[in-house]
Amino acid sequence: MATTAAHKLVTSNKIKGLGGLVVNENVLRDNLGESLDLVNFEVGLHGGDRRLSGFSTYSSTEVSGTGVVLGVRVFNSGVIVARLNTVYFGTGTTWTTVATRTGGGVYDFDIYNWDGTANIVMCDGVNQAAIYDGSTYTLLNGTNAPTNPGICAAHSDHLFFAGESANLGLITFTQPFSDTAFDPAQGAGTIQVGDTIIDMVSWRDRLIILCKNSIHQLVGTSVADFQLKRITDNIGCLAKGSVQEIGGDVIFLAPDGIRTIAGTEKLDDVELGSISRNIQPLITNIFNASTLDSTEISSVVIREKSQYRLFYPISNDLESVSKGIVGAIRRTPEGGITWEWSETLGIKPRVCDSAYIGDAETVVHGGYDDGFVYQQESGNSFNGSSVQATYRTPDYDFGDITLRKTLHTIRVFYRVEGTASISLNVYYDYGDSDVSQPTAYTLVNSGAATIYGSTFIYGSSIYGANFEPTTKQNVEGSGFTAALNFSTNDTNPPYSLEGFVVEFVPYYRR
Repeated sequence: MATTAAHKLVTSNKIKGLGGLVVNENVLRDNLGESLDLVNFEVGLHGGDRRLSGFSTYSSTEVSGTGVVLGVRVFNSGVIVARLNTVYFGTGTTWTTVATRTGGGVYDFDIYNWDGTANIVMCDGVNQAAIYDGSTYTLLNGTNAPTNPGICAAHSDHLFFAGESANLGLITFTQPFSDTAFDPAQGAGTIQVGDTIIDMVSWRDRLIILCKNSIHQLVGTSVADFQLKRITDNIGCLAKGSVQEIGGDVIFLAPDGIRTIAGTEKLDDVELGSISRNIQPLITNIFNASTLDSTEISSVVIREKSQYRLFYPISNDLESVSKGIVGAIRRTPEGGITWEWSETLGIKPRVCDSAYIGDAETVVHGGYDDGFVYQQESGNSFNGSSVQATYRTPDYDFGDITLRKTLHTIRVFYRVEGTASISLNVYYDYGDSDVSQPTAYTLVNSGAATIYGSTFIYGSSIYGANFEPTTKQNVEGSGFTAALNFSTNDTNPPYSLEGFVVEFVPYYRR
C-alpha cells in the first residue's frame, strides 16, 4: 500500500512556524518547511515562497557624469540622485541639475517637514551639508556649521550631523525649528559620543546613534533636556548602509549578525535582538570576503511586504554573481512573528531607497557599474536578464532514515502570475553520485486562470489571484532520503510554491 507524506511550505502547527532559508542546522532537522537553498525567492503574501519580481530602469536616461551612483532618495514625486560631483532630480524622464558639489563619498539623506513643505537634507563626507525644498538648494556654511559631515538626521525639530573627518565621534545639531542656524545661544550645540559614529536614525521619540563599538540613544526634545544614554558597549554597527527601520524596530548589521533595536514596555528602555541565526554562515561569508568594503553595503525596506533587503556587492564582480539577503516578517500560527530569509543573485546596487509616491511604494537603487537608477519590483526580468531562482528542500527521511522508499508521485501546489515552466529535480540520499539520480522533470502551467465574471484576460499576470494550480508528477528512483529542488532561469512572471505531497512505497530496511 502506498504511504503519503504531506509537506506544506506555509507555516502550520506541524511545521512549528519556522521556514525560509536555514543553513545553520544539521541534516536531522525537525522543521520540514525549511530550505537548504533559496535564491531569488521571498515570503509570499499569500503563504509559501514567491519568486522575486524583476527590476528595470527608473528612467531611460542615464545620470550624467562618470563613476557609480553615490546617492539615491525618493523625494516628493521623484528621485534625488548624486553622481560624481552633481546632484539631480527626476520623475522618470530626464534629470534636472539641483546643485554642483565637490566630488564626495556616499551620500546620506533625510527628509523632514516642519512648515508644510517637504525638505531633504544631504551630506557626503567631503562637502558641507545642504538642504533642498524642491526648488531652492541651500548650502549650510554658516557660523558653527559642520565642515564635512557624512551623516545627517532630522529629529525633534532639529537637524543632526555627524561623521566629520576631524572628529568622528562628534554630533552637531541646529537650533530648534531651524535647518540653517547653529547658534548655541538659540539652542544649537554639540554632543561628544566617544566612539566612531556609523549612523543616526530618528526612532520613536529618540535619536538612535549607532557607533563602531557601541550604541547610544539621545532622549529629550531640546538642548535643555537632551540626555545621551548608553544602550550597549558590547555591540556596534558594521555598515551604515545596513541600517533601516522596519516593523517598528531598527535593523542593522552587527559583527555577530543582523540585529534589531526594539522598544520595550518600559519607558525609555530598548532591547537588542539577533534575528539572523538561521543564516549565520552567510553572515560569516560577508565578513570573510577580503575584497568587500563595508561602505559598499546597502539595504532597502519594502513596507508592503514587511521585507528587508541587504546587498553586499564586490566592486569587481559581475552583476550576475552579486549577492544579497532578503529577510521578511512572517506571522506564526500562534500569533507571534518570525523572520524568514533567502538570498538574491543578480542584483548589484550601490545605494538604495524606498518610499511612497502617492499611493505607490517606489523602490529604487543606483547602478554600480553605470549611472542608471533602477526600480525594483518592476517587470519579470533583471533589467532584461533572466532571473535565476532555486528552492531546495531538506533531505527527507519520511520518518525513518533506515527504510528505503520508492517515490511514485509528487503533487505540487503553486500560484502562478503568468506562464510558468519549473524544473523539478529529485535528489536521493543527499545527492550521492553512486545512487541513481533521475533527470529533471518540467512542470508547465500556461498562465493565470480566468475568473468567472471578471474582466481579467486568460494568460495575463494576476498577482495575488486565488487560483492555485496543482500538478501531479510521476517520478522515478528510490533512496533512504529524498530532497526536491525547484528551479527556473527565465524572464517569465513570478510564481509561488505553496506546498506539495509526496507518495512513496516503503521498500526495505537497511
